[in-house]
Amino acid sequence: MSSYDENFGAFLSALTPLNFVLIPFVPYGMWTLENTAFNTKAMKIQYITFMLIMFSVFILVSLILLPFAYILAMFKKFKVIYVSYSKLQQA
Repeated sequence: MSSYDENFGAFLSALTPLNFVLIPFVPYGMWTLENTAFNTKAMKIQYITFMLIMFSVFILVSLILLPFAYILAMFKKFKVIYVSYSKLQQA
């Protein structure tokens, strides 16, 4: 079982698609053996980059699907209005 290393944890637990973010920091991380502050900063940079990418994808997909959701909601609203109007006409 492996445990989180305080000095090299940012390099060891890097997310696969974002390993390229840490490439410029590898030489510095290898030369400084015990540097927990650098490890913390590298981990934050990695996860902030990952979060920004995921947030951008979420916003983009939401903006693309927003018109379809609006049209679908309008159809459902018109259906409710039509059904209630036709019930009033029958009564």
